[in-house]
Amino acid sequence: AVHHHANSGYHDFAYHKQIYDYKTKQWILLNQLVDKNTISRINYSGAYFQDHNYYYIFPAITARGEHYPQYVQRNKGKIVGNKSQYLFTNEAVFEYGVALEDLDRASAKYVHYKAKNNKILEYISDNHHLYLFARRLSLNSFCFTDLNRSLKEKLIHRFYKGNKANMRYCDELKVIVGGE
Repeated sequence: AVHHHANSGYHDFAYHKQIYDYKTKQWILLNQLVDKNTISRINYSGAYFQDHNYYYIFPAITARGEHYPQYVQRNKGKIVGNKSQYLFTNEAVFEYGVALEDLDRASAKYVHYKAKNNKILEYISDNHHLYLFARRLSLNSFCFTDLNRSLKEKLIHRFYKGNKANMRYCDELKVIVGGE
């Protein structure tokens, strides 16, 4: 007879052998930490798992710098987003398991806007920037978001300072690149 583990989440999780403890700067064997009976996968990307005690964080998108698998106590984290792609902790915000670069953690929050096609566009914002795929979203990239014009104008005014930060800049950029 084939013996299946009581929790199928553990199977997905088990190929990760170690996790990094950023406080002690040590690698820890996962099976010393994990509660095999309560482990489960949080999102399809495999970036986050949880058990009774901890969230386990595995980078699922590429990013600059070293991003090791790590863990955080459950009571110090919160998962948000339509695809559970964001994890807020006291120290950082993660998107698909990667800590956001240069984020002002104190003012960071999850924001979402309805696009023209009724899709929801999700970001992390702080007092000064929008973030997507764990990096600051550049004005050039933001110009191509599918938001309605008045909302886009409002967000440009809020998050992109400088004389080229306006809708006319976006309109000209789209002509050059060949969008819309």
